[in-house]
Amino acid sequence: MSKISVGLREILDNKQNYIINGNFDFWQRGTSFTAIADNDYSADRWQAKLSGATANMTRESFTENQTDVPNFPKYFLRYAVTTSNDNARIEHKIEDARTLAGDVCSLSFWAKGTNPNGGVLRIVLDRNYGGSIDYGIAETHTLVLTSSWQKFDFTFNVPTIPSGKSWTEDSYLSVRIGSGSDTSTNAWTLDLAQVMLNEGPNPANFSRAGGTIGGELALCQRYYQKSYNLTTVPGTSQVSGSYQTNIIRNTSSLNNWSIAFGVRMRGTPDVDMYSTDGTGPDNYYNEDTGPATSPAATISDEGETGFTAGPTIGTDQNQADRIRFHWTADAEL
Repeated sequence: MSKISVGLREILDNKQNYIINGNFDFWQRGTSFTAIADNDYSADRWQAKLSGATANMTRESFTENQTDVPNFPKYFLRYAVTTSNDNARIEHKIEDARTLAGDVCSLSFWAKGTNPNGGVLRIVLDRNYGGSIDYGIAETHTLVLTSSWQKFDFTFNVPTIPSGKSWTEDSYLSVRIGSGSDTSTNAWTLDLAQVMLNEGPNPANFSRAGGTIGGELALCQRYYQKSYNLTTVPGTSQVSGSYQTNIIRNTSSLNNWSIAFGVRMRGTPDVDMYSTDGTGPDNYYNEDTGPATSPAATISDEGETGFTAGPTIGTDQNQADRIRFHWTADAEL
């Protein structure tokens, strides 16, 4: 078996695919990102790395009953680079730098689009130990896109961990697809579907890392989860699914509220709160007095299984006032 962190091994339960959300089923943060910021995520687990470029990332839909890409996927990712630069790319981080160390692995996916000025896209594996990075630890592969969907298969010989290296819980193996050293500013577009990374020299048929659609969502939620409905963008005005409680106060203090996550997270997350009227972060809605914009809510005791929140003392909180809010929790690598 490959070397993979205990926490992720327990969840994957020996599934073949190391790429979580390789079918692009889940987009908890939204489905359209115009001029996406460097290091931001679009589809769950898929990150934009711009290196000075500008790009849009969107969820695109396959036509019903299409036969170009097998298994009838619903969605694919579009990374549309409007002004390129060297190393503009998308990246997927696989928890634990020891993953696949000393093994042969196969990366496969379907893709179409247009190429950078250099004529090719480059696929590279990096290893981050939680502070220091080894770039290009295995073979660098190239691909040439056309306007039609094509299946691409690549094999990597992943080296063992070098002697003397140490790593933290934030370490990872990453797969990146992008422009490489091409410094042209010319636009290019990558459409990507059904990404699979499996152990061994032969590409396996596509399967979700979580096995089922529910298992895949649970894996995504190890890194990012929210109280909103699955298709609702955080910060949207929405009451359904929100946390509701009442204020208990005395002359010097207010009660706090404990929130439990539905899935244990990879590590301590960054947590934000949003009022049900869409304002935030670090806000809530008081159904008796209206939006509580000042003072804002406080968040504390963040952990892998939940967090504590509460209002700061102010004149707009009264005994038994009804409070509603949403939250997001981000433990991405």
